[in-house]
Amino acid sequence: MRLREARLISTLMNPRQLKSVGRNLAAVTPGKVRESQEQFRRQVEDFNRMARILSRALEELVGTAEVLQSTDVPPVDLGINFYAEIRRYEVTLIKRALRHAGVSQTKAAALLKLNKTTFHSKIKHYAIRAREYERAEGTLSATP
Repeated sequence: MRLREARLISTLMNPRQLKSVGRNLAAVTPGKVRESQEQFRRQVEDFNRMARILSRALEELVGTAEVLQSTDVPPVDLGINFYAEIRRYEVTLIKRALRHAGVSQTKAAALLKLNKTTFHSKIKHYAIRAREYERAEGTLSATP
């Protein structure tokens, strides 16, 4: 995260500043309405920017966790279930592709260089719920 983004987040997370903005909006004179509306729009844009930053950071953390999980290979000398490990690896790849493709199975299949029907049959076989991997890109509206 860049320094500018960290400053933006710390500014927006200040509850006193947010309460002060709310009080100021309630006590605004008609001449300052336009200025207050512009300030409110800027704050909404800042919140949306912060939401996108946090969403990207969360996606990176999930990706890192998946990579760490997929590299966690049990010792062979204790004996492992080969097919269970292949299943775990395929499920991880499918979930990661779905998350990256924003739930589009066609795009996710293309990312894995699989035929759409093959990809779809693997989702059914492993009982993966594709909708769970939809990107949550919430934004606020500046209009009430």
